[in-house]
Amino acid sequence: MKNQEGTIVASKNVIRHKHLLIIDDILTTGATIETCYDALRLSNPHCLISILTLAVTDSW
Repeated sequence: MKNQEGTIVASKNVIRHKHLLIIDDILTTGATIETCYDALRLSNPHCLISILTLAVTDSW
């Protein structure tokens, strides 16, 4: 998680009142999804966020 902190920033103007879908090909630790989610939620707490993951590793 520490590696991902602060690496993704979302613009308030782009996502205002939208339904967003975060797509991740393979879920390993979940750090990338969590970082994306946090950035989107921070920039606009009123957007709806869904997550789609295509595969999961054994370590998860």
